[in-house]
Amino acid sequence: MNFKEKYQKYKNKYNSIKKQVGGMHTRTFDINDNSITTEVLSDFLCPLTLEVMNNPVILSDGLSYERSHAESWLNGHDTSPTTRKLLPNKDIIPNHTLKAAIDQYKEIIHKKRLNIPMDSLDTQTFQVNEKNVTADILNDFVCSISFEIFRDPVVLSDGYSYERLNVTAWLNVNNTSPRTGAPLKNKNITPNHALRAAIEEYKNEIYKIELNKEIGDLECLAKSDDCCAQYQLGLKYYNGEGLVVKNVPKGLELIKLSSKNCLSSREYLQSSIFKDNFYKKGIELFNKKDYNDAVNILKDAVEHGHAQSQYALGVMFEKGLGVPKNEAEAMRLYKLAAEQDNADAQVNLAKMFENGIGASKNDAEAVRLYKLAVAQGNAEAQVYLGWKYNKGNGVQQNLEEAIRLYRLSAEQGNADAQNNLGKMFENGTGVQENYREAARLYRLAAQQGNVYGQFNFANACKNGRGVNQDYDMAVHYYELAAAQGHAGAQSNLGYMYEHGDGVHQNLGRAVHWYSIAVTQENASALANLGFMYMKGYGVDKNINMAMRLFQRAARQGHAGAQRNLRREGYGW
Repeated sequence: MNFKEKYQKYKNKYNSIKKQVGGMHTRTFDINDNSITTEVLSDFLCPLTLEVMNNPVILSDGLSYERSHAESWLNGHDTSPTTRKLLPNKDIIPNHTLKAAIDQYKEIIHKKRLNIPMDSLDTQTFQVNEKNVTADILNDFVCSISFEIFRDPVVLSDGYSYERLNVTAWLNVNNTSPRTGAPLKNKNITPNHALRAAIEEYKNEIYKIELNKEIGDLECLAKSDDCCAQYQLGLKYYNGEGLVVKNVPKGLELIKLSSKNCLSSREYLQSSIFKDNFYKKGIELFNKKDYNDAVNILKDAVEHGHAQSQYALGVMFEKGLGVPKNEAEAMRLYKLAAEQDNADAQVNLAKMFENGIGASKNDAEAVRLYKLAVAQGNAEAQVYLGWKYNKGNGVQQNLEEAIRLYRLSAEQGNADAQNNLGKMFENGTGVQENYREAARLYRLAAQQGNVYGQFNFANACKNGRGVNQDYDMAVHYYELAAAQGHAGAQSNLGYMYEHGDGVHQNLGRAVHWYSIAVTQENASALANLGFMYMKGYGVDKNINMAMRLFQRAARQGHAGAQRNLRREGYGW
């Protein structure tokens, strides 16, 4: 494992500790007989106490701890206090560099509170998130050999930290401390994880300060009608740059505001790059169902003739999503998009003509639009047009064409097409009867959550048609369909509970499911529930209730209900 991997492994473990305090956090410490409460870097904390370290030491796991707690731990353990893994050795090395950095940090806070002039800090330029930042940095965050910010600090047995590359070269020709010149106890190199992490955290905090200052300056200038500031700030909000929380509408508002006087802003608004990104953001918000933010962007895109935006806004007006429901406006937008060969718009417009929504019913126009979308390979259009050929609705019945269209759509994973094609195979409509193929197609549709596919596959499992008879599987898919409100599935579940097919017989559950299906006037459920009342199965016996239920089922042509009525002298 290379050093980078080792360091990342340490960070993952150490970050679990840091989550308890969350980055910069408030702690109280004493300095020059004064007690100060302020925010400190989380890597200045001992992982064991979560308090600022006064005398940090490093163990052979590369992590730093308060000396007294590290010594106490090692008295009874051979493992790392943090990782719980066996330590290579039980050496305790003072972390002089980290201690000096902590002390300097405390001193800075103290002097700032008292308005005392501070000693000069080391000014360095470093990168954070690919941005160069020049700022004062703690002196002990700089290697005493290279005079640059540590990238990979390591500790020698003298307790001081050095840049790994530089100190490795030093040790190749020296046996002494680079800092003190005294002989080294050994040439072991221990990574200083806490120092490295503290430096990264410090740099990030400096970066945040710089960004906040930049954003604050832009906010002030933008309020003063500085068009360049409005433009720059608008871009930050629009793209979610830096510390700015992404807010597309606000960003767009600022960019448009700046365009009155800012050439760069006008050019950006007119650029194809902006338009493409802008329209994509509107569609992205629409797909995320963030309709309130999407509507303004989509309206702007519609004005520029963007077909996908016309379609999306049409959906919003048709269904009243983020805008008042307006079927006429939906149809207008669908027409605009359909004229640009947007297949989704052609399908939705066809459905409106087919059902007489927003315009007079017009099957011929619906078929024309479906065909246009089919020519583009639209799976939804294929299944709708297939259904019309299947039923002879608006076109001359053509089972061969219906099957062709269903196949095309089913191959694209359309669940409705899979179910419809399955039904044709089950019934031998336009194709040779094939229960196995029907069950296969039903299952594909069912696995996508298609309620009809679930019901039909459950029937196949219950009856052993095209698959091995499996009551457990039948109950499973009936329950899925019943949960989506399918009355036939609810009624069949009632039957299975009544007779103990695939479940323990439970007349109460049978009544429960029959009663739910009855609310949808399902004839089988009406007749079966009537029988339960007539016999007093799972309910108190109630002949009058039974007869009323039989009559409702009989009116739908249910032969069993009619037979029971005649038997009881109701003369049906």
